[in-house]
This record gives sequence, structure tokens and C-alpha cells, in this order.
Amino acid sequence: MTRAIRDEVPAYRRPLDSAAGRDLTESIRRAALQVVELFEHPDSAQDHHPATG
Repeated sequence: MTRAIRDEVPAYRRPLDSAAGRDLTESIRRAALQVVELFEHPDSAQDHHPATG
């Protein structure tokens, strides 16, 4: 996922140990956990996840 995003979004091509890189990897980690949660509990409320955007 990281590679695909970095290939498509120039702003995320900075080193992964930069602020942008850390934000990217943390966002991917949170998104992956949310997807797993939705698979395990598809009817659960999702309001405990921070809003993005």
C-alpha cells in the first residue's frame, strides 16, 4: 500500500522517517485496522475512529 500511494502522490515520496512519511504509514496502519474491524464486526459503529479530511 505504501509503495502504491507513494508512486501516485508526489507529496508522499519523501523519506518514510520524515513527518510526511510517518503520517502516511500511520494512516495506512489505522486504515488497515479499521478494515479488519469491519470484516470482523460489519455492523459495529465506527465513530471511535478519528475523522479524516
